[in-house]
Amino acid sequence: MPPHMRSQYRFLSAELKKQKGLIALCCAILFVQSILLVIFPLPIRFALDHALNLANQNNFQIFSFEPTRNQILWFSVLASLVIGLLMTCFEFLDERFTNLSILRLVNNVRLGLINNLLTRKFSYLESKKKVDLVGRISGDAQNLELFVSSTFVVLFRSLPSLLFAVASMFIINTRFAFLMLLLIPAFYASITFISKQIKKWEKENRSKSTQFEHESLQTLSAMALLKSLRGEEQALGRLEERQNEINISFAKSKFFTALLNATFSGSRHLIRALVLLFGGYAILQGSMSLGTLFAFVSYLEALNRPVGEIANFISRYGKASASMERIQELTSEQEKHPEIDGHGTVSTFTENQAAVEFSGVDFKYDQSSFIFKNLNLRLARHRMVALVGSSGVGKSTFIKFFNRLNDPTAGTIYLAGQNLMNLKLENLRHHVCLISQDPFFMSATVRDNLTLALKETVTEAQIWEALAKVNAVEFVQALPDGLNTMIGEAGVQLSGGQSKRLSLARGFLRAQTASIFIFDEPTSGLDPVSAGHVMFSLRELSLDKELVLFSTHRVQEFEIADEVLFFHKEQSPTMANHEELLLSNALYRKLIQTTSEAEAEA
Repeated sequence: MPPHMRSQYRFLSAELKKQKGLIALCCAILFVQSILLVIFPLPIRFALDHALNLANQNNFQIFSFEPTRNQILWFSVLASLVIGLLMTCFEFLDERFTNLSILRLVNNVRLGLINNLLTRKFSYLESKKKVDLVGRISGDAQNLELFVSSTFVVLFRSLPSLLFAVASMFIINTRFAFLMLLLIPAFYASITFISKQIKKWEKENRSKSTQFEHESLQTLSAMALLKSLRGEEQALGRLEERQNEINISFAKSKFFTALLNATFSGSRHLIRALVLLFGGYAILQGSMSLGTLFAFVSYLEALNRPVGEIANFISRYGKASASMERIQELTSEQEKHPEIDGHGTVSTFTENQAAVEFSGVDFKYDQSSFIFKNLNLRLARHRMVALVGSSGVGKSTFIKFFNRLNDPTAGTIYLAGQNLMNLKLENLRHHVCLISQDPFFMSATVRDNLTLALKETVTEAQIWEALAKVNAVEFVQALPDGLNTMIGEAGVQLSGGQSKRLSLARGFLRAQTASIFIFDEPTSGLDPVSAGHVMFSLRELSLDKELVLFSTHRVQEFEIADEVLFFHKEQSPTMANHEELLLSNALYRKLIQTTSEAEAEA
């Protein structure tokens, strides 16, 4: 067995073992079907040779009993009916239990992939194309359903049926059976070549489809920009090129699939013609009975189903094998990027202790240059700190240290005197609340989105209080069903400012449990009144909580903060209050000047 097939077998066997009882039942049902398929022609052959062939004297007997032709006919009819009913019954059982086992398999694979993704390092997830991940979890996992179902059928029904039928043919007439076997080498060589081509083009098609989906999503996300720049035609042309690439790989795959089916079909017709030719001559010469020829032809017809199932399996194998390789690649990648968890819990903050302290911290992304080098920083308790600097200087990277979305390349970060790496992630993220500048909402009610992942019970009064802190009470009350209004893809579409305020309110609801709050651009996209509400609420929060950090590009918000942490690519992050930085740091003065001028022009 080739290495890639061994790897796929190990992957599937690990999943199938999770429901081995049900799998064993399915295999038994399929095996019984193969036996019934082989014995189905025997009663008719028996009737033709011993009851309906008037030229042949009936000398059949069981022990001392010699049945009449009528008795043989009735026995054959009854046996044929019983076998047919059993075949129908086992067909139903096959559909019922095989589909159930396959459904569970695909469900386990999908949920396993999603679970692995959710427990990987954030830096790994950030580097992956989301469309590619969705394609592997959804489309590739779905292809496994077709592949595994056809694998069961081939292993436990088609192949046994084929073997039993061929063995029966050898028993009936060795010469005819050998005639069939002479065609097998050429037949096998052709389907091996064709199946390799199917796999090659199916993998190409899947890759091109993922690329098309990714670029389509990019185009839809940037529709406003495209229309402003009149770039619709160029975007459409690029997508047409991708679609043409998909069409080429799809057409190639379907061509070889059709060629495979034609090879199977043509082989069956050729064998049937040869059997009728040589069988007819044998009957005319008196060396074969009509019942024997009928049984032989019946076996050939009965083989249509297993041979068709094998052809179906081979055509699906290329597509499914490509999907399985993509799933295994993803699984293998995920294993290299585990999210390392600690065992400790956040302890109580002491009076003279820093809320957070950075000691000799270095950080860089994989092959890039260092973003932080030997960063030493002490963030005192009950302070409101503004993170300031132009875009691309490391503010977002710095923010992600606090709840371990990023881990230092070297050095140590302490929270309440404890190494961040030693803390249990669930406990750490319970105490550190990070609100991103990009709002996220599920297709659910306003209430459900605000209380997302909150384990503590939240009263309606607390929800309205959080909404008041971000000037969102009025617009939520104006929604059709207030807090119970559906939002997201399946509900009311919110404006950018409304989404921003709900996202911030979600952060303020964590005030009863979290002790450190980080807000990424909390006032961007907000009107001056709402921005004022938010900054006032942040100030209140800093008096009660251990630490509040927020990134901003607004000069008036630099001045409100207790301290400003200034980021610049030409120096290490520097912290002081606004007035001190103005006096001591020329780069900060330049930032204030350019930002003030930009705000004045706006």
